[in-house]
Amino acid sequence: MGVGLLFERINQPPVLGELLAGIVIGPPVLNLVEFSPTIELLGKLGMFFLMFYAGLQTDLKKLLKMSKLFLGVGIGGTFVPLLLGAGVTLLFGGDIN
Repeated sequence: MGVGLLFERINQPPVLGELLAGIVIGPPVLNLVEFSPTIELLGKLGMFFLMFYAGLQTDLKKLLKMSKLFLGVGIGGTFVPLLLGAGVTLLFGGDIN
């Protein structure tokens, strides 16, 4: 039984199980798979297909309905940390140039 099927049985996304399994058997934890150019290529291909699959699962009508919220979150997520970081830098006597 694969990790994806196990996660599916416990009502979690199978992709999450597969990603966690990759982290566990890869260099970050057990280092059972060594990093090589082939592994890098397979990882990039995997990310491409994961993003492709996510795009296929996206409901365009819901996405367009929520676009104002997404735009606000994107702008806020960019400028709020920028302004807070500049403020903290100035507060502690730093220079923002």
